[in-house]
Amino acid sequence: MSSNNISIPNHEIPDAGDNAKARSEWSALEDMAGEQNVAAAEKEKAKFREEFVHEMDKYRLRKENEVRARRAQESIEREFNSELLTIDKLEEEVLVENPEVEKSSKEYDGVEIPVYILKGLPFSMLSHNIAYKKNGDEGTIGATTSRRLIEDPSIWTQPEEEALKEQNRGNVISLSYINSDSNLTSRYILNDQSDICYGFSSIAPFQYIAASTTDMRSPQHYNKGSTEARTEIDIIDKLKKESAGYNEIVVHRYTEDGQPYKPDYIIAQHGIITEDMLRHAKFFNVPIVDIWTGPYEEKMQKRTIAALESVNENSSYEEIMDAVNAFEMDEYSKNHFRILFDSIGDGSLEKHRRQTRRDYQGGKMEESSEIFLAFEKIEIEKRIDFIEKELTNAIMECKKATSERRPYQQEKSPDQMLEVKIRDSAEYIYDPTIANRIYVKFQLKGHPVETKIIDGERRAVDINNKQDVADSDSDYYDMIFPLATQYLEAIRENEALFS
Repeated sequence: MSSNNISIPNHEIPDAGDNAKARSEWSALEDMAGEQNVAAAEKEKAKFREEFVHEMDKYRLRKENEVRARRAQESIEREFNSELLTIDKLEEEVLVENPEVEKSSKEYDGVEIPVYILKGLPFSMLSHNIAYKKNGDEGTIGATTSRRLIEDPSIWTQPEEEALKEQNRGNVISLSYINSDSNLTSRYILNDQSDICYGFSSIAPFQYIAASTTDMRSPQHYNKGSTEARTEIDIIDKLKKESAGYNEIVVHRYTEDGQPYKPDYIIAQHGIITEDMLRHAKFFNVPIVDIWTGPYEEKMQKRTIAALESVNENSSYEEIMDAVNAFEMDEYSKNHFRILFDSIGDGSLEKHRRQTRRDYQGGKMEESSEIFLAFEKIEIEKRIDFIEKELTNAIMECKKATSERRPYQQEKSPDQMLEVKIRDSAEYIYDPTIANRIYVKFQLKGHPVETKIIDGERRAVDINNKQDVADSDSDYYDMIFPLATQYLEAIRENEALFS
């Protein structure tokens, strides 16, 4: 603080012989210097207090975020552990003679390896395919380790310090979440008989890092103790609803003292149990869990059919979306049927319906196909009604916001917003087969819905195609076009207030 002090000239203090005016000026100068030194000191103290409070606020916020993250992490780990398949659970089901699980064994190298066969028992599991990268070249991260690990399971048990000395070794495990009701064909599926999948029955405290309903492309290394749980508290619900394909859960590979987490069982499928699987099962002293997918596919299809049949002409579109979500979880039905057709009015839907009937006529799925087609018809009619209602309400809300000089767009979350575009066929002068169309996109119950409403009847007449004339329709286009025009105009008027 000395740099802020006022320096008094280095002169002798006037003696008694000096005149009174000189002594008065000297005294005033001393007083001024003292006052300004005190002010500078107070300013320094105030600045220090401000910086201290700011740093303490940052520290408290960081600690609060850490506590929230830990609590979220504990919650996610607890929820996973409450539903993951365990060997104790399988033993209980075997003891009560549940027909959806059987127990047998395989002899290998003088040891009987227990084998649990799942034939419909509901389950959730975390799997890791150690052979996933076995066909990669030498430069692919994990490829060499994968090939070595298949031959020698002891590589998995290397302590962290020893393992990380090798090139391209990570300190995390990428797992797939499999739920028998929703994503039975996730990454645990064995691509060929040389694949080996480890199954895990639990996540240890502070082991969870992050998860995604798709491939995270996660890094090979995370700092110890790191987690992204605070932003993913509802991740398990999302995994069940949204990950019909590949998902990813990333966990720490090693304990705090550097020991690796080990598998609880080896996963097989359809009775194919290889010598590699038996060798790994023996090494880790764990059983094999053999999944037969047929009973699960039948269950899925029954649930889907029941959900679709529950829909009728009095159902709301929200209720219809519940049935759509049930269908989205049913990978067996998705291999055969299609719903949420995105193009209406151009005849493609009618062609699809004729083709579906031809494909399944006289077969065991003919009845199911008719249920899907009946649902499809109701869904499209209700979707158009829903779009009409939403556009009508949006027009009124937007005009009200404009009259009150409020920005309409900022009041809506992304899930609530309608995306609407109108395209005139004149824009496509090089392709006379393209008709006027309206694009509408919205999201309901976590499911995005996109619709192209085509002015198909007039286009078909223009290109003189008799089949297209018979199949195409402009009724929905004529219903929605005036509302779409009014909606876009209302948005423009509102935006003009703030441009």
